[in-house]
Amino acid sequence: MNSQLKAARRARGLAIWGLSVMSGVSPSLLTAIEKWGYVPGASTQQRIADALGLQVEDIWIREGSLATSTPEASEEHPASTTAERSGSGE
Repeated sequence: MNSQLKAARRARGLAIWGLSVMSGVSPSLLTAIEKWGYVPGASTQQRIADALGLQVEDIWIREGSLATSTPEASEEHPASTTAERSGSGE
């Protein structure tokens, strides 16, 4: 769960859909971040932080370090790499 994001959104009087419009991030992805702790890619983190007027670090800090995320490409194609798809697993 990302309570920092939810608290920042609520402090600004925004509903999920309002933050979605401001950030360009879908309401379903914002819900996944807030409720289930999904960590989006760096560019998505930045868009959300910008929409809230915050730094990425203000939202995605866990136990004293910046939460890691997967590259944006893996969000679109999480199943395998190009080498794995072509069968040349080096």
